[in-house]
Amino acid sequence: TIDGVKKKVELEQQLIVTYSIKYRNYLRSIRNRQIERALKAIESGAKAVEKKRQNDPNRFIKANHATEDGEVADKTVYFIDEGSIAKEEMYDGFYAVCTSLDDKAEAIVKINQRRWEIEECFRIMKSEFQARPVYLKRKERIVAHFITCFIALILYRYLEKKLSNRYTC
Repeated sequence: TIDGVKKKVELEQQLIVTYSIKYRNYLRSIRNRQIERALKAIESGAKAVEKKRQNDPNRFIKANHATEDGEVADKTVYFIDEGSIAKEEMYDGFYAVCTSLDDKAEAIVKINQRRWEIEECFRIMKSEFQARPVYLKRKERIVAHFITCFIALILYRYLEKKLSNRYTC
């Protein structure tokens, strides 16, 4: 709000969808391992969980509390839900990016493909260089701490390239 007046801001976004056979195969191999774990859970007598997370193998387990006649069953039967597997499999290989950048789709996809490197830099700074948590109060000390970590990261990346990526953090 500016001076008590609400202002509605609309962002124009573009959706870029890509498809990769390699990514499709990767997702299917992960799902197949999850299905194996779900089958083992059924065999061991594990109960189906109501709240199922996105990567939880239990999302493929369904429970049947009724007989074929529709009556309440004495025993609950657990089974693999082939429908949920097929529904999930439809999207294998697709990757979508929503962005407000005006660049061409090819440029945005290239940037997005290198996103893992940026995430890796943050992981290195947080774990190896102990950039967080910061127990400092004065702004100039906090800035100095992060500049030191950033310079260390630059030096690390430079050495990594000079040593032909033979060593990791």
